[in-house]
This record gives sequence, structure tokens and C-alpha cells, in this order.
Amino acid sequence: MSSSIQAIRAVPSVKRSAVSNDSVKIKQLEGPFDSFEGKWSVKKLNNDTCKIKFYAEFELPFLLNAVVPKSLIEKFSDSIIESFIKKVT
Repeated sequence: MSSSIQAIRAVPSVKRSAVSNDSVKIKQLEGPFDSFEGKWSVKKLNNDTCKIKFYAEFELPFLLNAVVPKSLIEKFSDSIIESFIKKVT
């Protein structure tokens, strides 16, 4: 189980591209996933508040998909969002 966790913690090499002034797309070039694409979008609600959306689509390698529980995948997703929030606050 620990090898699965280490594989998910690996830092992927990604390509970033700005879609507009308020969104960014990322695509994994190499890393722990068979494929990974995501998009961040930020919408200003007022002077003090914004709404951040994160969309990701990824495919785990067959072996990881077979042994990694869904709860661990959700925890990984949550950590991505928390990392982003820490960087912008």
C-alpha cells in the first residue's frame, strides 16, 4: 500500500496554457498517471470574494486503479485544491 501512496505523491511534469485571463489548463506530460488534464477557473464575485472551480480528468495506471481505494484518490484531489488555496491566500 505504501508504494501506491508514493506513486500518487510523485510530481508530474505538466504543460500549462492560459485559456483566458481567468482560467488555466494543465496537461500532464509525464508523471504518475496514464493521463491527467485539469482546468482552473477564477470568477470575481465582489472586491473581497472570488469563486474558484477546478476540473480534472485523469486515468490511473491499471495496477494503481486496482489497489488504491477511492478514499485515497479523493484525499489526493482535496490536497491539490488545498495547495492552490494556500498559494492564492
